[in-house]
Amino acid sequence: MSSERRTPAYLPQKFFELCSDEGVLNALVDAKSYVSHNVNPIRELSKIYYDWKGGTQAIRIDGVTAEFDAESKNGGDIIRIMNKSEKFFLQDMLSELNETDVFYDIGANIGIFSCFAAQKLENGHLVSFEPYPPNVNQLEKNILYNTTDSNFTLFDIALSNSDGTIEFSSPDKHPGHQTGNISPSGQSIDIQATTGDKLVSNKSLPQPTVVKIDVEGSEPFVIEGLEDTLKSEACRVLYCEIHLPREDGGRPSVLDYGETKESMLNKIQDMGFNIEHMAERGPEIQIKAKKQI
Repeated sequence: MSSERRTPAYLPQKFFELCSDEGVLNALVDAKSYVSHNVNPIRELSKIYYDWKGGTQAIRIDGVTAEFDAESKNGGDIIRIMNKSEKFFLQDMLSELNETDVFYDIGANIGIFSCFAAQKLENGHLVSFEPYPPNVNQLEKNILYNTTDSNFTLFDIALSNSDGTIEFSSPDKHPGHQTGNISPSGQSIDIQATTGDKLVSNKSLPQPTVVKIDVEGSEPFVIEGLEDTLKSEACRVLYCEIHLPREDGGRPSVLDYGETKESMLNKIQDMGFNIEHMAERGPEIQIKAKKQI
């Protein structure tokens, strides 16, 4: 069920349209899905509580606890949602990371992966990439709740397939919004971009051992600019979210960058990875790929 308009008068009208187009049973299924995603009293009560409480919130996954700002104005509600929607990959990442690993979080947003990784990398290093200024400020704040500034590097740039200035758009100016992208649609800002291979080859960054990529459709550009680094034997695990077209066209997809789901999987395998896990979440495909070492 579309969520473009959520006024009380609109919803019954939309339901009857669905009944006419799809039949009553399918309309009821769509209505149930809409309510479960948009009408969540527990989530609303949690938001009210944390906004009143302020300070930080502790989130625990498989014995590892990370701290984040709690208030919704600082993305605290987004962190609580991502804790559930990204649970499998968070758990798997924590099981894969060693204390000496170098973890690249590409498309770090406000840091749910970065902060949990920071808790595991006692003698390793965290490198977070996030170009959107409202996210960058909150990301750094959240990371510092979980490690010292000597254990991480934060780049407020986008990784792509070339150097230069590119346009970045986001429909929301609050930290934590998850559909910002480098393909402008609507208001945009200029940001700097570079390739991951350049940063590694000129010794600006250490070679990663575990990489996570979630960049709202521009995965092909990130992987193209990081290909040599990903091919290295040292890089043993890759988590990547492949973004296919959304019905509402609300963000770019890999098709806008000349790729398909199949071609992306082939690229990952050609770099020496085996696809160990693949899960579809609507138009997003979550991939875990690992090398046999």
